[in-house]
Amino acid sequence: MRHIFRFFLLLHAFGYTQNAYDIKVKFSDVDAPLAITQNIRWTNDSDVPVKTVYLLDWNHAYSSARSQLGYFLANEFDYKLIRASKKNQGYTDIKEMYRDGHMLKWERQPDKREAIKIHFDDAIAPNSSIDFTVVYTVKLPDATKFKYGMSKDQLFTYHWHLVLGTLNSDGSWGANTNFGFGTPMSSAAEVRYHFDTHQDFELLLPAQNTTSIAPLLLTRLKAFQTLSFGNATLITDMIPVDETIGLASHLKNIEAFLMRNFEDVDAQTIWAFEEDYKSYSLLALESIPSYLKAFDKAQVVELKLLKSLLHWHITHKYGQTNKQSDWILDGLPNFLWNQYVQEHYPNLPMTGTLRDLPFVKNYHFAQAPYHRSWELSTNVSTNKNRGQALTTPKSSLTRYNRRIANPSRAALALMYLDHYIGDGVLA
Repeated sequence: MRHIFRFFLLLHAFGYTQNAYDIKVKFSDVDAPLAITQNIRWTNDSDVPVKTVYLLDWNHAYSSARSQLGYFLANEFDYKLIRASKKNQGYTDIKEMYRDGHMLKWERQPDKREAIKIHFDDAIAPNSSIDFTVVYTVKLPDATKFKYGMSKDQLFTYHWHLVLGTLNSDGSWGANTNFGFGTPMSSAAEVRYHFDTHQDFELLLPAQNTTSIAPLLLTRLKAFQTLSFGNATLITDMIPVDETIGLASHLKNIEAFLMRNFEDVDAQTIWAFEEDYKSYSLLALESIPSYLKAFDKAQVVELKLLKSLLHWHITHKYGQTNKQSDWILDGLPNFLWNQYVQEHYPNLPMTGTLRDLPFVKNYHFAQAPYHRSWELSTNVSTNKNRGQALTTPKSSLTRYNRRIANPSRAALALMYLDHYIGDGVLA
């Protein structure tokens, strides 16, 4: 990105890593768990000898209503994990762990089911590496209950295999909790995937030759397209197969905008999925029924796809930053989305073409630019005295503030800052 947030000096790039995963996956049927053999190479990059290693197993958070995820959802009056039968839950079953032919001692943390502690007989010296193997099966949760997981025609999920926790310089480990959002704070590692899959299913992700951690997408649905997108391949279900709406120019505009702002993001495969978009949808765009044709059909596809791709690029560029800067990362997609709209649709109102209707055009909100809808989103919680500070940890935010109000408020704050500083420092 050219200038964005050099001002903040809070984002860091990954350094060279000697951690690596070699993961063999066998998928035989949707009714059978994934069978996984994972070889792990871990390097002690702390300043002290270490005798324990922590693995994160975020899928196992769906194994019980008594997990931290279960309690968290219940506190949000979301009882889907509590009410889910064992058949609909997800879990990870560790069969064995071994190093050099010798079994390793391991245990799940009683207060954090997704954290696995492994014990070694001898301490691993700083800058030394070890190899060990974990054999396990993964039963994904029911996608109809939990959004991501397994259905009769598809396996689609993030954080589906084991990853290393984060090792601090003093030898202590960090193992963050799966609350149903975010990503595991994991040590950087190179990954190799090997799949033996059911012939009826197409493996879209992980993509061939990928070397970074990727979601799992095995499907026999025909909703997905694989397109050339700049120097990468785009996998998406957000573009209609019907090409009569003429999206070629819109895709070129998105491609040019992303290349200009994320010129140092080098990826062979990127993705944008409707299921992900629902977590950060454009409310004003979605709240007007499509039959009113307030927005052009191609324009709707373009703006939704742009929003998803902005989240992808920001996550992959800045995903392992200090959690105190989360609010900036939450606001960036909206901020950049508005920059794109100002460039290509400078007069886009939040009501679309409805602003010209006789019984609507006299209202101020009908003529307001699209970003004013974010003010309405933030005022919903603020006016009810339920607003929360942007720096509040996500696990302490209400669901509405976490998903809608605070990202909107953060985007507005960045817009005001950009206007105050001037000279396009942030854009």
